Amino acid sequence: MRWFLAGLAVLTIAGCASTTVAAVPFLSPSPETDRENVARVLDATREGIERGQIYKVLAQVAPYYADDEGRNYDGVKAALKDFFRGYRRVRLTRTNPRLHVEGDYATALESIGLIAEPFDPERHTPLAIYGQVTVRLARQPNGSWAITYVSRVEDGGAS
Repeated sequence: MRWFLAGLAVLTIAGCASTTVAAVPFLSPSPETDRENVARVLDATREGIERGQIYKVLAQVAPYYADDEGRNYDGVKAALKDFFRGYRRVRLTRTNPRLHVEGDYATALESIGLIAEPFDPERHTPLAIYGQVTVRLARQPNGSWAITYVSRVEDGGAS
């Protein structure tokens, strides 16, 4: 479960640098690129995890999410609830992700660090998780992007 949370953190952390469009009179801003939209999903996920906002995180997860540990959308929800009940002061660090977008699918690979302080050190140990994760996203029927899969990258390849 710890790597899953770190993976979600990565999702959330995986956002690329924010892009802003300057307002120029009489010119309409160019439409956002898919990379920018994917980065916004990852940024929103990170922000939700750092602030303990379960539903902000879940809003970025596809209803058909599935991972190698057998977790689905409801499993993500349960894992987040358990995590936020036990931990506070979550800090995420990351490298710039390698982001690949092709058609309606995107993959982010990045190195991350998640540090979380427990509310009750007698019940939970402090977390310090470092590693690489793969995050997959897909364009939804309404045109938005959502996370469909998170996995820890093992030495020698993705798991």
